[in-house]
Amino acid sequence: MSAPFSVATTIFRNPATFAEISEDLGGQVVDFPDYSYPSMVKAGDSATLVTGTAFSSSARTTKIGTVTRSYSVAADTSTSLLVTFTESVFDNNNVKTADAQTTFRVDTTGNIQFISTGFAVNGQQGSVTFQ
Repeated sequence: MSAPFSVATTIFRNPATFAEISEDLGGQVVDFPDYSYPSMVKAGDSATLVTGTAFSSSARTTKIGTVTRSYSVAADTSTSLLVTFTESVFDNNNVKTADAQTTFRVDTTGNIQFISTGFAVNGQQGSVTFQ
């Protein structure tokens, strides 16, 4: 089933590392401590990059949970890897309420190609197709 989907998110990044330091979801806000991406990866690598704090508003007075960002690397071709970034959302009771995955193909010359993105919210799954 297809349905219109619209979300406005403002992402703030550390200009030195390009890592996200904050997401403004048009209401809720997520702040991340400083982190960096690994400089090299190989098939089979995976790790948690950072865990951020989710707040109900930009006032940052009411914590509503945490957001964990991680990555995993899978073999693709002899000259490329598939890198998947996962963002998992947990409420204050540490119950997972949502996650999203975005996968890119990265080749040995540094070219990056978007492959897919998908998400699950409260058990309902979906995917986004860019046209």
